[in-house]
Amino acid sequence: GFYSLAYQMAMFPLTKISGIIRVPAFPAFSIIQDENEKLREGYLKIIKYTSLITFPLLAGLAIVAPKFVPIVIGKKWVPMILPLQILCIAGALKSIGTHVGSILYSKGRSDISFKWTVFATIVTVIAILIGIQYDIVGVATAITITSCSLLLIIQKITNKLIDLSFRDFFGTLRSATICSAIMMVSILILQKSDLYVSLPGILSLISSIIIGGIVYIFALLIIDKDSIKEIKILIKQLRSK
Repeated sequence: GFYSLAYQMAMFPLTKISGIIRVPAFPAFSIIQDENEKLREGYLKIIKYTSLITFPLLAGLAIVAPKFVPIVIGKKWVPMILPLQILCIAGALKSIGTHVGSILYSKGRSDISFKWTVFATIVTVIAILIGIQYDIVGVATAITITSCSLLLIIQKITNKLIDLSFRDFFGTLRSATICSAIMMVSILILQKSDLYVSLPGILSLISSIIIGGIVYIFALLIIDKDSIKEIKILIKQLRSK
């Protein structure tokens, strides 16, 4: 139960945000399947849109989990905190990795997708069997390490189909990664302050969320101002759904 809920929470951005973005991607990519330059441009935009939302959400969740879980979910769920924090990394990776399917199918390579699903399932089961020997923390760690490894492999295959370099791929994630890291540091600094310690539990949680959100937005304004506009567009699309 602890692991199941932790996994569901960590994968929430994947199912709700990445899923919504992925739906219109396939038909759009299919139209330009023979134009790799346009495919790369569209794919990188989707990756960027996704990371701008999912990275800060999961980074923030990982940082506030020690307060969030007992206050919002209940004290009996405290054992899920560490697995949740670890799985947030897997959630971030999966949120961007899920978009490779749109490229594979648009390129008419459903065979790769099928073989990859089988392979990834086998590897994941093995990882769980190994991790379960170390309780739910071991399972969470095994899943996260496996997610990272699998992403690099399938990403290399996908990149080759559209002539995309890893430099451009990771470069697209730069703004979301840096700003999320700045946000996490700011929340950690806040949590060390005397004022924060003196606040009631719910107020300390709310203050962490608000401060983290403000810092993230300001960091984006400094590092990548255009990203703010992209986030607004994405939020409107999510609301319309």
